[in-house]
Amino acid sequence: MPANNYHTLLTHLGAADAVASPVWGVAVPLTHMVFGDGGGSPVVPTEAMTELVHEVYRVGISSIARDPDNEDWLVVEAVIPANVGGWTIREIGLIGGLNSDNYAETATNPGEKLLAVGNFPETYKPVLAEGVAKDLAIRMIVQIGNAEVVNLIVDPSVVVATQESVAQAIAGHDAGEDSHPIILNRLTALESNRAIFLKSGDELPDHDVGPIWHPDYNDWMTFQHFSANGANYHGYASRLVGKFMLDSQPVPRAGYVATGATGLSKTTYAALWNWALHHGRVVAPDLFVAGEILVADHGGDIFDVYDLRERYPRAAGPGHLFGVAESDAVKSHLHDATMCDANTFKDGTDAGKWVIGAYNPTPPYPWVSTLSGPVAAGSANENRPLSTVFFGAAKF
Repeated sequence: MPANNYHTLLTHLGAADAVASPVWGVAVPLTHMVFGDGGGSPVVPTEAMTELVHEVYRVGISSIARDPDNEDWLVVEAVIPANVGGWTIREIGLIGGLNSDNYAETATNPGEKLLAVGNFPETYKPVLAEGVAKDLAIRMIVQIGNAEVVNLIVDPSVVVATQESVAQAIAGHDAGEDSHPIILNRLTALESNRAIFLKSGDELPDHDVGPIWHPDYNDWMTFQHFSANGANYHGYASRLVGKFMLDSQPVPRAGYVATGATGLSKTTYAALWNWALHHGRVVAPDLFVAGEILVADHGGDIFDVYDLRERYPRAAGPGHLFGVAESDAVKSHLHDATMCDANTFKDGTDAGKWVIGAYNPTPPYPWVSTLSGPVAAGSANENRPLSTVFFGAAKF
């Protein structure tokens, strides 16, 4: 669903209360925000809705404010606490309203009508048992013709604070010797735009909770699926898993193994192993070729990663297949040669020798070399340009 299709609107019930409010002189109370998973599908909100497609949770509203740039917009906030979740948010709504039986009792006995509804980008809300604890603050903006007709009724027993506000309140106390800090999560996870930062040694979540950063992998990680060619991996992996890198330090960085590394564990490096399976790069050890993008399967839990040492990289193209090792070679070329005779040079000492290139029969009689011996153009056993040697590594 395109991003510009996510929106909120007043339901018919909400619009009716907004009209009735100034007539009866009673503000419309908002008491709760509700969340739903849409029954597993995206939701298109309509004014006729009287309930969410599939409500999974409701919580007391924590604040209502008028948007400073648009007086007809109400900004409503609520917080889902860390210990609640296990579902995906696809729809949201506001609960409250006038007491239709007795408007005068609205303040003490508000309605429970769905006043506003909206669809929401799919967001999975994990719970502590899944290895991630995070408060999730939701902000809902609703346009109302007259913001003065809306009122907030707070039930202190159901309104929760965010982790940030709690942390600020106890920061001074936790600094003391007699502190007793609140341990919210063994992962020490932080959230920013749904990105979660883990610490070294933390296990990877087994559900998709959005992008994560893990220092042991030294990269942003996403929930990936490798299932082709016998692969069976559904979990978090580096976004660059399998990538070859030339590095300026002589040992692997965190998140990398040396190209040519042997005896790797399929369990420890499960994402890299299944990446290779998925892309059809796994062969038996006797078919493994150094210089090709191949992974050797030794059976059991052991494999060897591709060995690209002593190789110059090049992009695949016509005549150069992806992942294939190419032997060294010298490009086909021609040399012009001329036989010298007694009249070619002044003293005739080079008569009968072959000369590479054109010659000038007048002084200084330039020529390149004879074919009577090898051309010593260098001291190496290969043809190469100026080069710098780097460390080769594979991303896991």
